[in-house]
Amino acid sequence: MDGFKSPASPRWPTKAWAIPEDGQVFEGRTQSGTMAASVEEHLNHSGLGQWQASIFAMSSLMVAADGMEMTVISLLRGSLKREFELDDIGFSVLGSTVFVGLLGGNLIGGYLADRFGRRITMISVALVFCIFGIISALAPNLWVFAVARFFTGLGVGSMVPVSDSHLLEWSPSKWRAKLAMT
Repeated sequence: MDGFKSPASPRWPTKAWAIPEDGQVFEGRTQSGTMAASVEEHLNHSGLGQWQASIFAMSSLMVAADGMEMTVISLLRGSLKREFELDDIGFSVLGSTVFVGLLGGNLIGGYLADRFGRRITMISVALVFCIFGIISALAPNLWVFAVARFFTGLGVGSMVPVSDSHLLEWSPSKWRAKLAMT
């Protein structure tokens, strides 16, 4: 164990968790040949903590935003019909634009997260959701409102799968199923 620091915790397995002082690890092994711990092993050893709680809170807020998007058009039915002079069919078409966006967001959210990373994708789609939500609130006409609602749905639809996968990636193995169901 010359040249290695081992953690102070008595429960910590010193051979499997030994970290070289220079921090260099090659293909899962340290320079001396000792197995380096994986991120999965570190997460399982550490358990749930403040980091996972903060990711859980953020994911919960994103899922709540998804729920609000599902109901906001219904709550504004009378106002929207008067503002844009819509009949029932026109209102139905307008209301479905957010759901088309949600579908598209669910389909591309995972790809974007794999391509660009979970964190940057979550930040980006949250910005899309916020910006187009504000645009839809200030829309001067029906077409701007419909396009803004589509992109709002796209952002929200992408947020849910990305935030869930981000939470599960940073959770210990035994907690993943429980966190996925909450």
